[in-house]
Order: sequence, then C-alpha cells, then structure tokens
Amino acid sequence: MSEAPEESVLTDADESPGSSQVRVPWFCQRKILVAAVGALAAIVVGVSLAYQAALARVPDTTGLPPSEAEAALVDLGLVAEHAAEDRCSDGGFAEQFCMASQTSPPAGSRVRPGVTVAITVVPRTVQVPEVTDMDGEAAATALSAAGLVSALEADDACRTESIAREFCVIAHQEPLAGRGLDAGSEVVITLAPIDVEVPIATELSADEATERLGAVGLTPSFDEELPTAPEGTVWLVKEQSPAAGSILQAGRSVRLVFDIPDATVPEVLGLTVADAISALTGAGFVPQPTQGIPQILEGGPELVVTTVAVDAGADLRFGSSVAFTWGVRVPHLVGQTVEAAQAAGGELFSFSIEGRNGSPEIVTSHDPAAGTVVESRSALTLTTRPERTVSQSNAVRAAGNYLSFMGFSRTGLIRQLQFEGFSREDATYAVDEVNVDWNEQAARSARNYLDFMAFSRSGLIRQLEFEGFTREQAIFGANAVGL
Repeated sequence: MSEAPEESVLTDADESPGSSQVRVPWFCQRKILVAAVGALAAIVVGVSLAYQAALARVPDTTGLPPSEAEAALVDLGLVAEHAAEDRCSDGGFAEQFCMASQTSPPAGSRVRPGVTVAITVVPRTVQVPEVTDMDGEAAATALSAAGLVSALEADDACRTESIAREFCVIAHQEPLAGRGLDAGSEVVITLAPIDVEVPIATELSADEATERLGAVGLTPSFDEELPTAPEGTVWLVKEQSPAAGSILQAGRSVRLVFDIPDATVPEVLGLTVADAISALTGAGFVPQPTQGIPQILEGGPELVVTTVAVDAGADLRFGSSVAFTWGVRVPHLVGQTVEAAQAAGGELFSFSIEGRNGSPEIVTSHDPAAGTVVESRSALTLTTRPERTVSQSNAVRAAGNYLSFMGFSRTGLIRQLQFEGFSREDATYAVDEVNVDWNEQAARSARNYLDFMAFSRSGLIRQLEFEGFTREQAIFGANAVGL
C-alpha cells in the first residue's frame, strides 16, 4: 500500500515574496484548534460561574412579620417594597397581626443585587375571644388585644347611660368565641342590662327609696309629683310595684305610692287672690286660678276670689289642686283725672267716657260704683267734667260758705257771687257744682223771714219768689213752715 502524500499548511511567510515556505502538518493544526476552543470554553465557564456567584437568591419570607421579611431581603442586598391590604397598612397593627404571604419575584429566584422585591402582606388568622358577660369597655379591650374591631350595639338604657355602667354587660357576640377571623375583622357585641332583684322600698322616704333602688340599677316612678311636706313631716312609701324580690332588668322603674293624709280646704271666697293663694298653700293645697293673674301695680284694683271649685271644709288629699276664679274690685276713681283713672284700672276694665266737654277731665262718678266686684274686662263708665280753674274753685268754695249759714235760691246765690266779684260764668258754674236741694233752701229762707217778721202765706210766697225761687219752690217753703 502506498503512503498518502503529506498535506502541508502554508504560513504567511509562504506568501511573502522572497520568503521560503514552511509547511505545518495537519494534525498539528487540529491540536492548535482544539486548544483554542478549550481555552475559549474555559473563559466562558469562568465568566458564567462568576456571574452566578454574584446573583442573590430571593428568600422564602412566608409567615414572617413585615419587618422580618424586609430585613431578610435587605440582608441580601435587595430592596423591599410592601404591597399590603388597608388594615395592614398601619405599622403597629401590621407588625403584630399581619404577615408576608408571597414575594414577587417568587422565593428561590436569583436576582441581581439592588433589585426591588415586592412583599404581599396579609392579615393573620386570629381566634375570636369570649367576651360575653364583660362590660362594654372590657369587651372592646379584649377584642382589640386579639386584633379584632368591636362594633357595639346597646339597649336604650345602656346606650343613653341612664343606668350605671356596672349594670350593663355583653349579652351576645357575633361571630361566637373560638371562630377564626382575619385580624382587623369586626365583631358585633350587644350590650344589655343585667337582671337584678327588686329591693324593699316600703316605709322609706322618697330619698331613701331612690337611693336603695339606685344601688341595684333601678329607678323610682311616682304617679304624681310629691307635695311639699309640712315642716317636720316625711312622706313614707306605703306600696311598691313590682314587689320586693321580683326580678327586673337594670334600668327599669319601680312604682312607689306614698302615704299622704287628707287636709281641710280653708274658706277663701271673697278674699283677695294673694290672700287666697297664701291660705291654700298654707293648708297644703296647690292653688289653681282658672285665669292668668295679671301683674297689678301698687295701689291698683284688687283681684277677689269669686268662686271656688271645692267647698270650704271639704277634706282633700294633701297637695291636691284647688281651682278658683277671680274678679276685679272697682277702685274709687272719683276726683281723679281720666288719665289717672284709666291708668289705675289698667287692662282690667273696658273704659267708656261720658260728659267729655273739656280737657283735662275730672271723674265725678263711675258705674259700677267703687267696691263692686266685676269680671275682668267689664265695662266701666266714667262721668267727667272739665278740671276747675282757680276762679271756679274759689267760686265753689264761696257758694258752699253762703249755703252753710242761710238759704238761697239758685238765681239769688248767683247774684250774691256776682256781687262778690265773680264773673257770671264762674258764679253759675259754682252754683251748678254744689249739691243743693232748692226746695230745702226755700224752706230755710221761709224760716229765716219768719224769725224776724210776720208774713201771710201769699206774702211769704211772693217774698220767696222775689228772692229768685220758682213758684213751686216758694209754695214748698210756705208749706214747710206751716202756712
């Protein structure tokens, strides 16, 4: 067998002009190529191993508190980012009642240092504690300590705090104790009064009974307001309902009936309202006027009791109401100005004026008369005349003086006053103002004439007519002296 010709490899020198060619055997070329490939593979493997050595493996943080999960990532050079439910967003609550559930990238993944890893934080499952028979505050504290939220529902008495807190406890909870819930879940608790035994309240005063009932969370109720007891007297409970020993919820009431004696109604008819109220109150009754009592200025009309609903001398329960009506006693208004009279009557009368012919007017009379008792707002008619001038007042006084010592006819008295210097108007005013019986004046004049001279009947009548008496007055005077 003949040998194959040897292959040769030309080097760069072979191609160079003027150089001699060197041939490399083929097996040497293969060895060189293998060596080069091995060196390259070693480099690649080395680089890969170095890269793998530089990566961090994401740790498994499931079940760890948020702070511990974050610390585990930070220790590996990673950045922790929380993705938490609302209830786990509060730091204090989250640390105690929340945990890491998963990460992104997931546990076991290799990542470069500095990469952000998101931690999902969720509530832990907690067990509902038993809170029945606790007071509201203690139950809320127990639920909070377990990582749960209390939602309080309460009976009216417990919600308004009309009874002491010690008499209200948790009667029901939902969910029941022992159930597993996510931390931060709500537990509804119902607050209700406890059952208590009714104590003995009979033979006690109102204050003592109230204190004894209050000690067990009960309240007293009365059929009516207790009247004020006379000095040195105490009303005692004679009946109670429910009876002592009964079971009631705290906050309920116990009806109390007191042993209150009868009292005798005093006579108040005809008394002033103020005196009647004083008499009724002093006898142990509650005065009850059927109309409102107006404010009366000092010196104003008196209010007088006109009817009473209960006869004087009747026996009624102490503290009972006694109704009465009142009227107004007409005051003495003669001599006052109309303005003063109306002010004195206030709103108690409906005034009407007669004889108004000047200003200011003076009251000469009124109807009804002073002292009459009438209903409020009754009509009161004032008869008036103008207020006198100084000259008129003097003329009235002079007329009165003349009439005090001798008889005068109307015209004769007017002439006499004119003789004294008064005007005819003032003289006439004065004669009309004096209260005179002219027949009686004719009789006085007749006696005066007979005292110093003799007269026949006709002569005396003519003399009296001459003095200004009318024919009828003169005849009356003659008759009065026996002629």
